[in-house]
Amino acid sequence: MFSNSFGILDANDSLSFTILKTSALNFTADRYGHFWVGCLNDGMYELNSKGVVVNHYLNNITVNDVLIDHQDGLWATTAGSGLYHCENMSAICFNDKESFGVPIELIKIIDGALFVANTKGEIFKIDSNETLQVKKQDNLETYDIEVHNGKIRSSNITGSWTLSNGKHYKAEILNGLNPVYRKLISKSQDTLIGCTRQSIIYTVKDEIRKSTFYDRKIMSFEYDKGLLWIATDNGVYTVPVGFTLPSKILHATILHDSIKLNQLNCIEGTFGVNVVKIVKSNNALWFCSQGNGLAYFFNNKIQNYSTMNGLPDNVINDFFLSSEGLALLASNSGVYLSRFDFIGRTFRRWIKIHTGAVQTCALYNNKIYLGAQDGLIIRRDETSTANEKKLFFNLAAVTIDSREVDAASFVGLTSDQRSLELDFDLIDFTKDNIPVLFHLTGPQTDSGYIENTHLRFAQLIPGKYSLSVRPDTGVGMHTHLEISFDVKPAIWQTKIFRISFFTFVLLIFLTTLYLIIRYNRRKEAAKIKNEQLILEYKLIALKAQINPHFMSNCLSAIQDLIMNDQSEKATFYVAQFGLMVRQILDYSSKQIINLKEELDLLTIYMELEQLRFENKFVFKIHYEKDINLKATFVPPLILNPIVENAIWHGLLPMQNRKRGELHIVIVKKDNNLIFSIQDNGVGRKEDKQEPANNKNKSHGIKITEQRLSNINYLYGKTNSKIIHTDLVDEEQLPTGTKVTIYLPINLAPLQNEEY
Repeated sequence: MFSNSFGILDANDSLSFTILKTSALNFTADRYGHFWVGCLNDGMYELNSKGVVVNHYLNNITVNDVLIDHQDGLWATTAGSGLYHCENMSAICFNDKESFGVPIELIKIIDGALFVANTKGEIFKIDSNETLQVKKQDNLETYDIEVHNGKIRSSNITGSWTLSNGKHYKAEILNGLNPVYRKLISKSQDTLIGCTRQSIIYTVKDEIRKSTFYDRKIMSFEYDKGLLWIATDNGVYTVPVGFTLPSKILHATILHDSIKLNQLNCIEGTFGVNVVKIVKSNNALWFCSQGNGLAYFFNNKIQNYSTMNGLPDNVINDFFLSSEGLALLASNSGVYLSRFDFIGRTFRRWIKIHTGAVQTCALYNNKIYLGAQDGLIIRRDETSTANEKKLFFNLAAVTIDSREVDAASFVGLTSDQRSLELDFDLIDFTKDNIPVLFHLTGPQTDSGYIENTHLRFAQLIPGKYSLSVRPDTGVGMHTHLEISFDVKPAIWQTKIFRISFFTFVLLIFLTTLYLIIRYNRRKEAAKIKNEQLILEYKLIALKAQINPHFMSNCLSAIQDLIMNDQSEKATFYVAQFGLMVRQILDYSSKQIINLKEELDLLTIYMELEQLRFENKFVFKIHYEKDINLKATFVPPLILNPIVENAIWHGLLPMQNRKRGELHIVIVKKDNNLIFSIQDNGVGRKEDKQEPANNKNKSHGIKITEQRLSNINYLYGKTNSKIIHTDLVDEEQLPTGTKVTIYLPINLAPLQNEEY
């Protein structure tokens, strides 16, 4: 230090000098590498490690001596002006400087440089502790600053301006418009997006190409992931950018849209909230509101912070969050500092670092920049790690179920151990009673503060755990401990046991289910078998009813011949009857016979009836040639009751009015064998009017219907049925009767019979 020059000798033995206005009287160095120099009648200068003047304090006062105490307080003695003391020398105010001693409207980091704008319209660029004025005074408030296409662009009440060499030039807008932008975003090299109080405007190569007007007051906006996030006095809305420049668009073309925000997507939880700023940080968005606190939007989920859950103020002017989690909150009541936990999404204790309204804030080069009404304020100690050297924190003891174990070898708990207690050593030479923040992750989670150094967990769920513990000094990445441990599960809590037990239970269930199903199937099969046997016995009983009924009719016919002295006919009738009886006895024990046997028996019967009634009728049997009579099976005597009914109640009552005819036709159709028995008799209607006929009417029809019903059940879903059709002429007079019988073509002997 020589007269009015201050020399610094660096590590390379290189000496550099800083020329001061007056003589340097004394100096001291702080822990940041800065020098504080007291001068004659010129106050005190702060120089950086390169000798560059950073700040100037106490103008026109002689500073005799400068001292720094162990609490980072600055003391300056003067000649005739008393003793000056700064409790925290890291807080630097420029309220005595012409440019930075006026209200600061904007602090913004762009491309690694810090820009500061005051109410006089001046804009300064701070880069590596060097300050450059990029816009001179015009006494107009600066709304925003953006670097676009290599040029610094600013906006104020007169429009958009391009800055160069300390001067500003109005941006060239070819279509004659120069909007008053409240916020600017450089989307690409050519495209600039800006917002006014009620519109979003796209500018391409200094030409307005699209403007969208909204029905709400726009406070600010941000661009993220293809969407414009618009902050309004009634919430936050999203709009797809969706603007591309056509290859042959006319230079004079402007696309105007008018959109009502109630037609757009309002972010849930923000409707009705006056959001004044949107801050984009660490792939998330933060919404600053006037009266509703702060909102955090990440992964399509929103989380609100207010005085109800620890936020120091609900009126938020600005918010800054570094990648390390250091959080700054600017409000009308002051500036607060905290640290944000990205995993737990919680803030630590908020520490007030400035009292008074602050509009804007930022963290740059390990310094906190605050824009206040009384000028620019810079703070440094909260972001440094120097305090960590004064802090000692480690795990001292581990106790499991009231038994202390070696902390160095602690790996976890066994299945029968229940409680875990951890004790920490915490020594801080600057503060007392520092709370400890812990965060437990694993099958069971927990987090919070402990006011001492003792932490206890009880009844932890088995699994792998990670415990993070750190002293909560409010700021900085202070010393913290990461402790990993396991809680071993009991044998019945292991995955292998659960799988084995589940498999065992499943096998028991499946085995039981199989036995129940098999039992029910056997029971059902036995039931069906018994029902089939019952039906078979019913069929046998029905045939037993047919045989005596039929033979009774035949014997009655023979008796009539004998009584009428027709012995020759009676003799022939007896011979034919004997043949028929032998066949009936042969077929009576069978469930089915082939069609040839059925037709032979039917022919004998009709011949006997012709003989008995003196050929008063004729009969014909016709069947399709492709029907194999010996390979086609039918129930025995299935046609006899129908034919008997046709002769006795259809043909004989005609009393020689005409000769009776009986036609039997057999055809195959689909899977059915169809029998058609048709006569030209009196019909069923006239027959019903004869009491004698009704009295002697055969009961074989009902028996046949019952037999067909049993066949349908025994042989499955068959279509066995009998249909009666009354034949009439053009005058609706009876001309006969037609009976149709449907039988399955694939009848075969059942399991209790061999053919």
